Amino acid sequence: MKKLVNAAFYLLLLALMFSAGTPALAADTQAVLEPNKTSIHVGEEVSVSVVVKNVVDLYGIMFALQFDAEKLQYSHFTITESYSNPRGEICISCEEGITPLLTLTRSNGNDKGPKSEVKLATYTFKAKKPGTAVVRIVDLKANNTNEITNSSYIKDLEVIPMTAAATFIVVNATEDPGDGGGQDPGDGGGQDPGDGGGQDPGDGGGQDP
Repeated sequence: MKKLVNAAFYLLLLALMFSAGTPALAADTQAVLEPNKTSIHVGEEVSVSVVVKNVVDLYGIMFALQFDAEKLQYSHFTITESYSNPRGEICISCEEGITPLLTLTRSNGNDKGPKSEVKLATYTFKAKKPGTAVVRIVDLKANNTNEITNSSYIKDLEVIPMTAAATFIVVNATEDPGDGGGQDPGDGGGQDPGDGGGQDPGDGGGQDP
């Protein structure tokens, strides 16, 4: 009986040691959009950055942005130095409101540590029409460097579960509040005030005396 009590005590002690040494689970990994402005005017540009929050060993990621093509016009994107894009930029669907499908790979394969946030790319749009434009992440897939055998018995990289968020951008009209739409206040629209429209005052209109 004493041996059973001792064994149970040691098992309990080991369980407490492992639970004390195990870090708490990180918050859910999420891909978010961070615009530099949430309110712009027609004709102005807005930059929207793609950032992944609370992630470990983000080796590869694929995504595109879906946007309101009636209110926003896609311009271009830039990629952070920590990742590379081997496919380049092919935009055949931008007029329909979908940016190129971006496939990024981490430049430093050994940088596997946890990160509170990782900035991936920044997209630039130009405002076309007033209203509220929605921009969201679509076709999102990410993986780490852990090799696994997938359901098709093919070696693959482990998928990182990740949720995607959207953002809203308010596009305002272009009217300049300093422009009343009238004529130049210095221009009365009439004749030159120094010109009375009559004859030369030095000329009486008669014959030469």
